[in-house]
Amino acid sequence: MDGAKYSGDGAVPQPLAWVTCCVGPSALARAWAYAVTLVGLGVIVSLPLAVVARTGLAVVLLVATLRTACREGCRPGGPVRVSLTIAGEVLVEEPGRPPVSGSLHRASVVFTRLVIIRYQPAGSRVTRAVVVVPDAVEPNAFRRLRVLLRAR
Repeated sequence: MDGAKYSGDGAVPQPLAWVTCCVGPSALARAWAYAVTLVGLGVIVSLPLAVVARTGLAVVLLVATLRTACREGCRPGGPVRVSLTIAGEVLVEEPGRPPVSGSLHRASVVFTRLVIIRYQPAGSRVTRAVVVVPDAVEPNAFRRLRVLLRAR
């Protein structure tokens, strides 16, 4: 097994040198977006601003939430395929778009229930992010992704 340790039923015989996962729709991400929106609306209502200003802020927040909820919760066009290597190479494939390759940014974050993959596309000065929650990928792929990012 090339020195890699695997356990559990259905263990994938792939080395930890790379991980590929398909990030699909997520009910958890959609719920978080709505919860943050409710908190934001509560803050906007309590601000000492004119009604027109509060209404404008509320509309901007609602539009941003709907866009995020549709993107993260519905994944129009299908799942996003993300491939990472232990060397820090990233390949992101979205349906209807050309694949984007780049390097893993040091600002990537790994938690138990959330992974934020920040990467810098080749030839670009800005970074992009892919948010991965457990219900959007296979459990084994999510575990391997977390292990690989922590190993870096």
